[in-house]
Amino acid sequence: MGWYADSGLTKPFDFSMKILEDTRIYAKFDINNYKVTYNLNSGKWSGTTPDNTWTVNDCGTTLPTPVRSGYLFEGWTDSYGNFVDKLPTSSNLGNVTYSARWIEGAEGLVIKNGSVTDYNGTATSVKVPDSFRNAPVTKIGNSAFSGATSLQSITLSENITSIGSNAFTGSNIKEVYAPSIWAGTVAKQTNASTVVVTSGDTIGESAFSGCTYLTSITLPNELTAIGDSAFNGCTGLENVTLPNGLTTIKDSAFKGCTGLESIIIPNSVISVGNSLFTGCDNLTTISMPSTCALTIVKQLDVADITITGDTIVNNAFQNYTGTFNITLADSITSIGDYAFSGCSGLTEIILPNNLQNIGDYAFEKCVNLTEIILPNSITEIGSYAFCDCVGLTSISIPDKLTYISQDTFTNCANIEEVYAPASCAGSLAKATGASVVIITSGSEIYNYEFLECVNLISIMIPSSVTLIGLRAFYKCTALEEVIFGENSRLSTIQQGAFGECSSLLSIKIPIGVTSTNYTFEECSSLKSVIFEDNSQLKSIGEYTFKDCSSLISVAFGNNSQLNSIGDYAFVNCSSLESIKIPKNVTKIGDNVFKNCCEVERITVEEGNKNFKSEGNCLIFSNNYLICGCKNSIIPSYVKGIADWAFYNCSGLKSIKIPSGVTSIGDFAFMDCNSLISIIIPRGVTTIGSNVFGGCSNITIYAEVESKPSGWNNLWNFNNRPVVWGYKGD
Repeated sequence: MGWYADSGLTKPFDFSMKILEDTRIYAKFDINNYKVTYNLNSGKWSGTTPDNTWTVNDCGTTLPTPVRSGYLFEGWTDSYGNFVDKLPTSSNLGNVTYSARWIEGAEGLVIKNGSVTDYNGTATSVKVPDSFRNAPVTKIGNSAFSGATSLQSITLSENITSIGSNAFTGSNIKEVYAPSIWAGTVAKQTNASTVVVTSGDTIGESAFSGCTYLTSITLPNELTAIGDSAFNGCTGLENVTLPNGLTTIKDSAFKGCTGLESIIIPNSVISVGNSLFTGCDNLTTISMPSTCALTIVKQLDVADITITGDTIVNNAFQNYTGTFNITLADSITSIGDYAFSGCSGLTEIILPNNLQNIGDYAFEKCVNLTEIILPNSITEIGSYAFCDCVGLTSISIPDKLTYISQDTFTNCANIEEVYAPASCAGSLAKATGASVVIITSGSEIYNYEFLECVNLISIMIPSSVTLIGLRAFYKCTALEEVIFGENSRLSTIQQGAFGECSSLLSIKIPIGVTSTNYTFEECSSLKSVIFEDNSQLKSIGEYTFKDCSSLISVAFGNNSQLNSIGDYAFVNCSSLESIKIPKNVTKIGDNVFKNCCEVERITVEEGNKNFKSEGNCLIFSNNYLICGCKNSIIPSYVKGIADWAFYNCSGLKSIKIPSGVTSIGDFAFMDCNSLISIIIPRGVTTIGSNVFGGCSNITIYAEVESKPSGWNNLWNFNNRPVVWGYKGD
């Protein structure tokens, strides 16, 4: 500001004055003020706001400390980002700007030389930062958090390399977020109930052993291994989620975790140790992949087991005899060979909705398995898959399964009911000996499909079936009942389909069936046959009801389309009581009613132009008698009697042959053993062979004096008495 003559700087020096001797003058200066700007970055001052100017006299002064709730003040940085603790030196005078840098969640931490040495905060949670003032934080000092009673949650970074003794003793920490290497250490010192392991691929040996306060543990996605006794004795642990990617769980990892009620072991696990869940008395539900399931199941008694993944591996539970109930996850598409073979303790299993394949011997000898429900998705079942499953009483096969080996259910002796598509119902019936079969779908019952299913009692055929193949039910000797679905579309029953079904009692033929052939031959118990109204049956083929010795009646409904009855169609129907020929019949073959010895009534529906009935006789339009019965009275207009016409009419006691008859066929009255006498009119010029064979009591009265040339030489094969030239009484 200028020069002064006195030290008090009160008299300005006069430079115009002549200087005659040494003279001291004094300089007077005015001090410079510089601006200091503090960028608080959401912080604030605690107490008095500091000056925003400074002078040379302030050089080296420590900068003030702001505060920010929930944050640790890391320090001031200059315009270059360098940390600054004091005002500049005198060589760097000028305006300055400083920015506060904060660390969120770290309020109250005291960090020195990369180590947390103390905690003086009151927050409920704190996060130890990765770094402080650009240097990594690597240590938690001795007793650093000791006595921090307000603190309930702590988070450690991955940079921590050491934790001092009693670092957390006396704190009130309940939640721990830490890398796997330190999570257990902190849990043991804090009695934390919740631990989130933030990183690491391994939970070390005994890491959480004895943490009785621990109730929940969350593990990182990168975890691959859980060490020996890692959670041994964590009696309060109730919830643990094991990450996908975990491959190894070692011995006693969860031993003594009595609070654990359920656990899911991910599909990635390929190795498990011994005593894994020993002492987990409340563990009732466990999900796991089949690769390690048997090892685990052998270690504990769990009520409900769920197997995850997409495959039950070969031999997964083979020969495990303990009791267990198991559920397979919907993700499973395949069950391997021998997967449950010999599991005598398996009582039930629910197969997943997406299952496609069951391997060979998969459930062999599961002797206590009482029910198996196969999903609609199943397409293949291997050989002997359910062999010796003697506890099964019924089996239901989905419609998509078009083939099943006959040995699949070998020795399943107690299966009584089978529900299956037409394509495999027969093979199942043969394998199991089932007494009841309900065909659920399909359009065709193949040739010989149920051949000799001797235990089959009842069969239900759905409306979708249009064809029953050749001898499809041949020799099903116990079959009593055949039920066709409502509005059946059945049109074809091939030859011998129900042949020798000797226990079949009755049958109602669906409306669409057009022909039969040997269909019911030797159904010796069959009593009644019903053809529905408007039946499309056009032909009863040869031997259709051959040897149906119990058949009493055949009912043709209204508007029958039947036009043909084949040779021997009702031969040996020895209990048949009545015969009614529908009006559209135009052809009746040879010996159709041969040996129908109990027939009492023979009628032809009104309107038939080819056949007629009178006197309980069936007569062709040319007045030729085709068939008679024990109550027959031969009309006077009859001209001839066919072969076998009265064969074995054992109840026929007398019969008068009209004078207009000119011919009598072969065996016409054979085995009419109640017939005592018969008069052969003079007009009979032709008689066939053995006409009266077996008529042991008959006397023949012939009006002719001797045998005409047109009579067969064997006409009286048994040499019954003959009175020639009979003229009547």
